[in-house]
Amino acid sequence: ADAPFIGCFDGGGKSISGLTIVAKPSETAYIGLFGYCKNASVSNVNIINGKTEITASDDATVNAGLLCGRFQKGYLSNCTVSGNISATTTSVSWTSQRQIVVGGIVGYNGESTIKYCANSATVSTNSHNYTYAGGIVGYNLGGYGSETGKIACCSNHGSITSTTVGGYSSKAAEAGGITSHSYYGVIENSYNTGSISAISSSTDVGGILSVASNTIVTNCYNVGAISASGNTS
Repeated sequence: ADAPFIGCFDGGGKSISGLTIVAKPSETAYIGLFGYCKNASVSNVNIINGKTEITASDDATVNAGLLCGRFQKGYLSNCTVSGNISATTTSVSWTSQRQIVVGGIVGYNGESTIKYCANSATVSTNSHNYTYAGGIVGYNLGGYGSETGKIACCSNHGSITSTTVGGYSSKAAEAGGITSHSYYGVIENSYNTGSISAISSSTDVGGILSVASNTIVTNCYNVGAISASGNTS
């Protein structure tokens, strides 16, 4: 995070097969092929059968995607991923306010534009903390009064599951086909075919997104199964 990627990367449509990342963070972590991108441009990259396994302590905040953990104020286009990405926490902490944010393409999108991307990977979270799981982006943040935080012409085909355990009702599990939670964002011309589920004593789940706060959603559709259930164990 101290030295984000700030350049331009064009993968030329080439593919990376079997990319494997195993991480056990105990503090804030950005995890992906690119951990953290800022003011960067990334395009034309394909990840085939990627595998990311994260086992975090309850003191860790995790932003993870198969392509990028955190994408800040940049442009990402024409990228696809398949495989699976999962994040779990190792212990019970009733006072931790940390977050587990996982997306198929990008974990956390901060005021960036993401276009023409597709996810076929399985995305799952299982934690005692707040969990956000999305097919394209885990959590989407735009800028007030602008059309940043835009996700356009994207599709999700992987199954998405967000689970919060421990029975602490204020710690929600959120899951969405395109993104779990969008704040001041724009989502357009996108669709979901994957199954979406959230498991917690407090859940938000949706085919396109689970929570839309000051977010514009246009010309999107969902045909995937959606489910939500309680969990107090």
